Amino acid sequence: MHIRIAGTGRFLLTASLMLCTAVLAAAANAQENAAHAAPNGKLPEGVRPLHYRLDLTIDPREERFRGTAAIRIELDEASDGFWMHGNNLDVQEINVTPEGGEPVPASYEQVLESGVVWIGFAETVPAGEAMLNVVYDAPFDPALSGMFRVKEGEDWYSLVKSESIQARKAFPGFDEPRFKTPFDVTLTIPEGNVAIGNSPAVAREPAGDGMVRVRLETTRPLPTYLISLAVGPFEEYQIADLPPNDIRDRAVPLSGWARQGKAGEMAAIMGLTKSFIETYERVTGIPYPYAKLDVVAAPDWPSGATELAGAPTYREDIVLSAGAPSPRQQRRIVGIHAHELAHMWFGDYVTPPWWNDLWLKEAFADWAAPIAASARFPDAGYELDAQHAAISGMRADSLASARAVRQQIESNDDIRNAYDGITYSKGAAVLNMTEAYLGQEKWRAGLNDYFHEFADGVADSRDFFRVMGEAAGDPDFEESLKGFIERPGLPLLEAELICSGTDGPRVAVRQSRYAPLGSSIDPAMRWIVPVCVAYGGDEGRSRTCALVREATAEIPLETRACPDWIMPNAGGDSYYRFALPTDQWTALIAHFGELAPAEALMAVDSAGAAFEAGDTHAGVLLNVMEAAAASDHPAIAGAPLDSLGRYVADLTEEGSQARADA
Repeated sequence: MHIRIAGTGRFLLTASLMLCTAVLAAAANAQENAAHAAPNGKLPEGVRPLHYRLDLTIDPREERFRGTAAIRIELDEASDGFWMHGNNLDVQEINVTPEGGEPVPASYEQVLESGVVWIGFAETVPAGEAMLNVVYDAPFDPALSGMFRVKEGEDWYSLVKSESIQARKAFPGFDEPRFKTPFDVTLTIPEGNVAIGNSPAVAREPAGDGMVRVRLETTRPLPTYLISLAVGPFEEYQIADLPPNDIRDRAVPLSGWARQGKAGEMAAIMGLTKSFIETYERVTGIPYPYAKLDVVAAPDWPSGATELAGAPTYREDIVLSAGAPSPRQQRRIVGIHAHELAHMWFGDYVTPPWWNDLWLKEAFADWAAPIAASARFPDAGYELDAQHAAISGMRADSLASARAVRQQIESNDDIRNAYDGITYSKGAAVLNMTEAYLGQEKWRAGLNDYFHEFADGVADSRDFFRVMGEAAGDPDFEESLKGFIERPGLPLLEAELICSGTDGPRVAVRQSRYAPLGSSIDPAMRWIVPVCVAYGGDEGRSRTCALVREATAEIPLETRACPDWIMPNAGGDSYYRFALPTDQWTALIAHFGELAPAEALMAVDSAGAAFEAGDTHAGVLLNVMEAAAASDHPAIAGAPLDSLGRYVADLTEEGSQARADA
């Protein structure tokens, strides 16, 4: 722009500089205003993706990759633009084509570092469906997120780490879990390389210049965080297809993939796969959802494992074994693989719509993994993993700073905070409790209803609470589940066996929020608690369950004879701690050998917790620990060692210190 002003050349220069400064200031203000308005959490309503078509050229030997993304969208009303996601993408061309209309030029501006993008239209686009077309390229990410590459020897490999919000570094899109759509993906890759995605390859043809084009089958609806793309000279571990069974009427192609020279080291993990998949099919009543299953051992991976749909991906040092794995390594492979395969149902097939419901996938995978592991190795003690996880969750939940399982996530920056022991361990423990209370038949029927209602879609906590409340046939059960998930802390049940009077034997319980001595926790919080009590005597062992709705309650026992002992957490499955009068602790200790291993672990934890809360004395705690240490079961015998060191300084009763030292 030229401005002609009477006066000296110096004045002309000054005016020009003032104008440029004003323009730059206006641009800066506009950018600041856009950044202020940009959503750093959920995207606004009003636009949604319906389908993605990605055509990517990925050569891991290069420093950049390129592609086109054609995203069919739906606008609720006429618009001049919308917010979506893309992070560090260089966009060369972009337009939007309304259905039945002509292309409309568009602009692309990344406004937030988290990858929030404004798409502006040159003219108003009417409501309805439209096609957003983007041509772009981008660098492989050096921090192993989004599209990244790694070199092993002379070979280069490229993979996509999508979870939680990293897919936006690989392609533009709506990078939130609530947006589940089918994907059509075509990859142009170097000859001799393999292309692995969420669906099988259906075509492979030369593309010239030493490249080939691989077209993948259309996927089932997926969120962006579950997208898998892996390119490189991967070597296949060949294994038989998963055969049809009484739940699934089709075979599922099954393969393992590792870098050159490593495929043979996948024998251990691949040998587990058939059993785990079939267990989850029985538990849910739902066939394995995806067209194939590729197990990928990545040369490098920023986390231990990720549940990419149809292609779960693992860091190779965790899951590969050059020979027979050691017992410790075997246990790690079993636990991780069982967890990730559970996600094919819990999280992939039915997906939480936003990160505050992360527990609906992670807690469920932790709940399911011991079931699959125990079905494959019934004598290996995997069923006790649930109790260890529950106890770990209780310890974290005993703090005044404990958060609820369902945590509000307002910002992209907060998402990683939800990946912690409360989400995983407490969430899984609550699921174990509800299953134990309802019984396996009702519980699994409820799960089956849940999957049928939300198949290939999204469901939040309210949806799950409702479905399980309907399965239970009791609205209070729905509220019980909600209370444990949406409140921090855990109940302490003070239980006492009462055999006097004409009402028959009963257990009186009083609930409060568990709080160690000196804690700022308010103990007045209440839950609707599914309580199951085990008890034994001349009539043998029995079990009675009830929902405790109030601060105090009495649970009638299904016997006329007064039991010799009670265990207030039958099966060890419930997410609460208990306290007993001293004489009833003594009775329980006398029958410690009659407890199931999970019950014994919970008894040790509750005795320690009761001691920490001032509800029992050191002698009781030491007697429980001695009974546990005398067990032939290694997990029970070792349980006191987890906490004894914390208590030694407090065991000041006469003789207690010497017994602790011994």
